[in-house]
Amino acid sequence: MKTTSKALIRKLTGLIDEIKYRIVFLFPRQDLIILDDLYPHPLSVFRNIEFKSYTNTFKKVHIYSSGDALGAVHDKRTLIDVIKAYDPNTLVLTHHKLLKSKLIYSLFLNITHAYLPYIERNKVPFVFTLYPGGGFYLNQSDSDKRLKRIFASPYFRKVIVTQKITQSYLLDNNFCPPECIEFIYGVVSAPMNQNIWNNKKLFGIDKQTFDICFIANKNMAQGYDKGYDLFIESLKILSSKFTNIKVHVVGPYSEKDCSTVGIKDIVFHGFINHDKFELFFKDKDIILSPNRPFALKNGAFDGFPTASCTEASANGVAMFISDVLEQNLYYRNGEDCVFIENDPIKISESIETYLKEPDKLYTLAQAGLKSTQNIYSYENQIISRINILKAEMKNF
Repeated sequence: MKTTSKALIRKLTGLIDEIKYRIVFLFPRQDLIILDDLYPHPLSVFRNIEFKSYTNTFKKVHIYSSGDALGAVHDKRTLIDVIKAYDPNTLVLTHHKLLKSKLIYSLFLNITHAYLPYIERNKVPFVFTLYPGGGFYLNQSDSDKRLKRIFASPYFRKVIVTQKITQSYLLDNNFCPPECIEFIYGVVSAPMNQNIWNNKKLFGIDKQTFDICFIANKNMAQGYDKGYDLFIESLKILSSKFTNIKVHVVGPYSEKDCSTVGIKDIVFHGFINHDKFELFFKDKDIILSPNRPFALKNGAFDGFPTASCTEASANGVAMFISDVLEQNLYYRNGEDCVFIENDPIKISESIETYLKEPDKLYTLAQAGLKSTQNIYSYENQIISRINILKAEMKNF
């Protein structure tokens, strides 16, 4: 009986939506509707920056959120509480919402696939960004089925890809035509502070500690996919040789994840909101990111560099990063970053070289800062995306 009632309610709301859709003067069409499962939570900085740039650019924009991903950032608040705290203009997405717009935009495979019935029921063209993660895995049947379903939709228009491995995967497997793929390397970042280096605290001049940090969410035990265990083992080796090493861990980690015995000075910061990052990075020397692709799940991988590394580099911190899948396009090993092997001994040796020559480290960090400012500039990241959306709106 309950199932029958629910089915009847869905039919009635669908009928009401169809009537609303046809009454244009009562329900004006939006320029853009954004569908998401986490916004407006502050821990997802790239979402906030990107979505707000659209609300500032287009006259009529609605952002709908389901809040389904709040658990992934370990937040126990309700979606309503998050909306009230960070963006009261955000709308709650439910199955019967009317989505009347020139264009719909979303992020990630799982979000786009989950909301495809909403999109198709409302007959709205859509564009989405296929970031690494979010249900997108290489050579996995479930992921491939979702991709095929999305690209087969009559309302699909463009997919934005951010890594060359993603672009190659779509083309090599004939998921969609080349003209439907837009390549924008990297992730949307916060506006760059061009004077960030002026306030930088340097080892041996402004401070006596050599500060190394790790920043990542924990998706699996011990943060294995992010290489947290490699980070800790590398710092144990360094701490056994030098007394001035200070270790910083940002994310939901503690001493329970990996033994830190041997590390003399370690601080677990928990999560840090984006507006506190500039202060946090002010005295940090290195961010270490020994990522492991395919660890979380077969075919799973992160973008290169990770958003945390990009943020650190934009604040004058030297990036020591692994690139197992060779996704790098623009950074230069030994000039504006250091590529590491996922081996604690080799990692510690790489860091030790720069610890003994801090001037060399800061030259590298400054070069990395300039590269990051260029790669992740507003023009390259935001304007490029805005132009794609504008072009599709004109076709409406």
